[in-house]
Amino acid sequence: MKHAARSSARRQPAAAEAGLQVSTGQEPGAGQRPAGRSRADRRLSQLAYLALLAGVGFGVLYIQTGHAVQSGTLVLAGVLLLAALARLTLPEQLIGMLGTRQRLTDVAVLATFGFGLLATGLVIPA
Repeated sequence: MKHAARSSARRQPAAAEAGLQVSTGQEPGAGQRPAGRSRADRRLSQLAYLALLAGVGFGVLYIQTGHAVQSGTLVLAGVLLLAALARLTLPEQLIGMLGTRQRLTDVAVLATFGFGLLATGLVIPA
């Protein structure tokens, strides 16, 4: 008997006593994709996150290339505020990785950072 099988055999009685079901990883269909959304649907759900990354990348690149820091900061603020708006309005199926926590938490964090950068961008001299 292999080591993994022995340890699994030792855990099963204890789990059964606790009323838990132990998974051995040998169930039919293990390792297969769950039925439901197609690959194209999953890619479509990442558009909001990719737009956020592209906008942040553009803002940072704009600042790094020697343009006005104020303009780049305002771009970053706008991107974060748009991301907060997208997280607030888009359904869960279209959010993808933009939604990592509860909706209200994500919106609060993105909006706080967006408004903070907006205030900073307006205060920085041109």
